[in-house]
Amino acid sequence: MSIKASRFRLNTLRVIHETVEKETLIIDSETGAYYMIGGVGSEIWQMLTYCHEIDDLVEQVIQWYDGSPATIRDQVYRFLNDLHDEALVVPVEENNFLPSNEIPPLPKTESTIKPTFERPVLKKFTDMEDLLLIDPIHEVSNAGWPFTGKSSDE
Repeated sequence: MSIKASRFRLNTLRVIHETVEKETLIIDSETGAYYMIGGVGSEIWQMLTYCHEIDDLVEQVIQWYDGSPATIRDQVYRFLNDLHDEALVVPVEENNFLPSNEIPPLPKTESTIKPTFERPVLKKFTDMEDLLLIDPIHEVSNAGWPFTGKSSDE
């Protein structure tokens, strides 16, 4: 496992995110890429907002889902690595950490049976980079919005 940090936090300097009905949309304001995660991945993302120890987060997922603990552990660490590789999360330095005792609860289901673990997947999209990188506050001129600053001769 290549994770060297004991905690991650969302990279709030460049990431905008919203979770609706177990689906999370993440926009990277530096690259213009956007990401979708659902199911277990969305729950992990929500837990990262609380900045828990990575090992505790992994153990919580193991408790919530039915599956091989070794497989779940491996897949969660891979997912965290994917988030880190895309700079969506950053390591937390221990001396800059304020602990939280809240772990968001697993959404209630009508069944007492644990749901089957499904590998969390980070889906990346780059088809709207140019549009997402346009800054409507700073890019507006007499030409109107959206105006990227490029002349029509380019």
